[in-house]
Amino acid sequence: MRNVQLHGARSASPAIAPSLRRRLPEGQHRTCPRTRNIAPSICSRKHARTIAEIFPLLQCFVNAAFFPPLAPICVNGPETHRAAGRGLLSSESMRFEIVTIFPGFFESVFAQGIVRRAQTAGLVEIRLHDLREFTHDRHRTVDDRPFGGGEGMVLKPEPLAEALEKLGIKTREQGSGNREQKTRVILLSAQGRVFTQAVARELAGLERVVLICGRYEGVDERINELYCDMELSIGDYVLSGGEPAAAVVVDATMRLIPGVLGNEASGEFESFGAADAEIDVDVEGVPRSQHGAGGLLDYPHYTRPAEFGGLETPQVLMNGDHAQIRRWRREQQLKKTLRNRPDLLERAALSAEDRKLLETLRSAQD
Repeated sequence: MRNVQLHGARSASPAIAPSLRRRLPEGQHRTCPRTRNIAPSICSRKHARTIAEIFPLLQCFVNAAFFPPLAPICVNGPETHRAAGRGLLSSESMRFEIVTIFPGFFESVFAQGIVRRAQTAGLVEIRLHDLREFTHDRHRTVDDRPFGGGEGMVLKPEPLAEALEKLGIKTREQGSGNREQKTRVILLSAQGRVFTQAVARELAGLERVVLICGRYEGVDERINELYCDMELSIGDYVLSGGEPAAAVVVDATMRLIPGVLGNEASGEFESFGAADAEIDVDVEGVPRSQHGAGGLLDYPHYTRPAEFGGLETPQVLMNGDHAQIRRWRREQQLKKTLRNRPDLLERAALSAEDRKLLETLRSAQD
């Protein structure tokens, strides 16, 4: 059952009450300050209170009737375990542990769409760990000034080390137990290697991923050296913190776990997807109408109506010839990649036919 906080109606303030008692000329309306709806001019203070009391109850009824429970997100501290509900985990489930100073950032992000459904089905578990719960001063201090001077603040090593140890994470000197348990500890940082679809596939094969969200000028480097298996960046730009990056890593990785997507092929035939050689053969004798991306961008997509805004859907997509559709889509993949991300072509899995077509596209571009 979704938790809905009912705010009891309070009497209108003295500044508002007189305006509620005044009548406007017949036919005119005013906005009711309690409900923000257009209320008739004869709306009295008593009527305003009645509306304010009923409206939250209606909200509660709609939430209970039409919305399923919130996705299970656990928030952990050193001595408390506050959960918003937990689903049963399957034998092939994956757990994400996120260490952050803003656990509230994720409450709505992970309560929507595929991430929510994956948690409800028990395929994914997401646990949020508030870094401030691992401090021991009354100000719950997690940062300090950098040695050597400079702007900004740096996340202190002690709270982070305590949080990781609480999760059973060992230092590199204590052995390779983390890797034996199929666990990886990742520091999200602008200084890290770029997060790609290939990295997402690698992470999807693990049992547990621990994500450390950087903040301010970064994290004390000794945490990286002692505990982390890799640093990841989601792009060549700087964020105010690692929380958005953590949400990206979770979403991109989670959707590659078997059972998460409604159609497993959706994770194969898309941008940066696998090459043809890595994809299963045609199903039930029906020829595929698309190539595996092999590191290229995806092809353009169209749906009904066939004509929109003076533009028509390419006829090749409507003739039912799977082989012809497949060739057209491959050409579009190469064309879009050449235009938007030519750097991907250097490491893409291209056939001899692809390379010949690519040369033709480059000549036309010149």
